[in-house]
Amino acid sequence: MLPFLLFCALSARTEDHDVAQLYYARVAEHRAAEKTLGRESAIASGIVRNSLDEPVAGATVVVIRVREVGGLTNFDELAKGLTDESGRFAIPAETSAKDAIGLEVHAPGFMRWRRWSGGTVEGESIVLNRVIDDAFFADVEREGDPVRRLSLLLDLVGRRAFNSDDSNERIEHYYSHLGSVREDLLTIAQSKSFAVVDDDYEASPAQRAKNLLIYWFDPKDESLIRKWTKEDAFKHFRLDIKSSGDSPEEAWNAYAKTHFAHEPKTWHYFTGAAFSPDCKHAYVVFVVRYAYWGYWQPLVLLDEGGRWTVKLAGEGGHWHGLSPDGPAMMYQN
Repeated sequence: MLPFLLFCALSARTEDHDVAQLYYARVAEHRAAEKTLGRESAIASGIVRNSLDEPVAGATVVVIRVREVGGLTNFDELAKGLTDESGRFAIPAETSAKDAIGLEVHAPGFMRWRRWSGGTVEGESIVLNRVIDDAFFADVEREGDPVRRLSLLLDLVGRRAFNSDDSNERIEHYYSHLGSVREDLLTIAQSKSFAVVDDDYEASPAQRAKNLLIYWFDPKDESLIRKWTKEDAFKHFRLDIKSSGDSPEEAWNAYAKTHFAHEPKTWHYFTGAAFSPDCKHAYVVFVVRYAYWGYWQPLVLLDEGGRWTVKLAGEGGHWHGLSPDGPAMMYQN
């Protein structure tokens, strides 16, 4: 039995190493393409691919003019077309040298890609990242090839294309799915091959996988989580919070009571909670509003034998320069 288990472990290690090699090679190619626009041309042309370098057919490519109107940015459509079966496009566009001309790409299931300037060029290389939603996790679940499954998950924990718009992505939108990819995330989190930095923020796929596993907080991973939260990237997480209750609401209200024992109590609220399919894990955001500033904190709760406990509090974000007459509900699901 031992030789067989050793063989399985070595095979798994070889798989993630091979996937990592391909991934970092693609990242290097994509980053080089982002820094070097093609030759100026009256025809916008190039190819649209996904993060696995597969062509994206039927994507809508729009030549845009970027204008500031009344303090707002407008994007005027000058011309548009579709990519063919090979992901290629060629769109004639009449533009003016004085205008800021860019490109925008839309495709079902993918994040919007937008370049704000640079004009129309030939041979543009565009990479689209998947929207992280129910359809994405369904594709991961259906994938029987472990190598390709791992590659698909890199759209979740890998580097996003420079011009991809993921500003609306939040953990609560897909929190319920994290348990279904826990084993895959553990593979990435513990792989030296995926610990190599892949962006300008000194992050890596392994680091992003750890972050998601910390938020999922599987009891079987608690020793790992306690180890990871000693790393610089995760020191902002607070563990050993004693707040609990017979329901999630009781537990997070107990957290708020303890929280305001250390600062002036003000208007606050909790967003709608995201639950695991078995209703044992919960993710909720605690939002605090003062007159001119505010902040939000993500909380993770577990059902521990019928008693809900706040297991950790993360560091969300802050707002400054708020108007007292502005919207109270600053953080929206």
